[in-house]
Amino acid sequence: MTGYILVVDDQSDVRCMLVEFLTESGFRVKSASNGWDCLRITRSTEKPMLILLDNQMPNITGIEVLSILKNDSSTREIPVIMVSGTDNMEEIAKKHGACAVFTKPPNFNTLLQEIQEVMIGIQSKYKVICQSWRENNQK
Repeated sequence: MTGYILVVDDQSDVRCMLVEFLTESGFRVKSASNGWDCLRITRSTEKPMLILLDNQMPNITGIEVLSILKNDSSTREIPVIMVSGTDNMEEIAKKHGACAVFTKPPNFNTLLQEIQEVMIGIQSKYKVICQSWRENNQK
């Protein structure tokens, strides 16, 4: 499956650490240093398969970005995992559409496990869509 994971964090050390970890884990990765860049990238032709999103960023918070993504028909299906230093984020992030929430610094094994589960869900959904398309076009 082609595609990439988008890492969004204003702290360059955290962003680089996540990008390096994901790259070494076999994923294609892009990054953004703020929420506005995240929104610009997600509206491009090649959308990310998954977004890892920080909350506390200048100008626009991760929750605000998440809300915009989930209210836009062109981006609402992109899974978002919040990775934030903000305490008590889980309830509000999930209310706005995050599929998981991790506190910084995340446990990389647990984060990788969650990413793999999300990817399995994406692949399953893709297979169902392809099967349905084949069935409708073989008539």
